[in-house]
Amino acid sequence: GHRHAPGEPRLHAGLAGGMAVAVGRVRSCPVLGLRLVALVNNLERGAAGAALANAELALGAGLVGDAGRAGTAARAEGGTLPGGRIA
Repeated sequence: GHRHAPGEPRLHAGLAGGMAVAVGRVRSCPVLGLRLVALVNNLERGAAGAALANAELALGAGLVGDAGRAGTAARAEGGTLPGGRIA
């Protein structure tokens, strides 16, 4: 069958659940050096999606929530966090 190059919206917009970038039609260009098509679905990874991902990372790192407050206090005292982690 016909193989479609990455970067076709109707085929690749949902790639990896809308969280990936599809790059296709890569070719040389005498002016810019390189030309390509990049397709990004910004619906999921818009400002709200990025804010949520950052919040999850901060929570997991103990920077927010109860663990975040403990980390702030431990850093101020030059101590360690629960589990022996250095603040």
